[in-house]
Amino acid sequence: MNKDIAISNVCKLSVNYKTVGSMSINDWVRKSGWFSYKNSITVDDIRRFLTSNPQLADNWLIYSGNKRTDRGWYFSKNSKDDSFNVGYFESKVGLTKETKYQQSIDACAQFIFNEFQHFNIDSVTE
Repeated sequence: MNKDIAISNVCKLSVNYKTVGSMSINDWVRKSGWFSYKNSITVDDIRRFLTSNPQLADNWLIYSGNKRTDRGWYFSKNSKDDSFNVGYFESKVGLTKETKYQQSIDACAQFIFNEFQHFNIDSVTE
């Protein structure tokens, strides 16, 4: 697997883990190639892939909205001005970080990068 395939796998995870087989999100992260290229994949790499596949941003909005956790990164659309937010929420603290973006691709790329950074190879290996 090369870096471009890993980036593709990472960006498509929001679709694949729900529609292909019965693998868990941890299985998908492990098989994506993320850990092989974690130190070389950038937000710009992800943004370039999403620019060619903009429909994936909607899938990531759904993924983020469906997360059920007491802390983590989120990606949302602001209905008041059609901007997008990427932030970190922790139930005991509340909102700790939030950045506003005008373009969904920019916000989505940052969200994916942030989301994948929290995965630890020890927590997702068999």
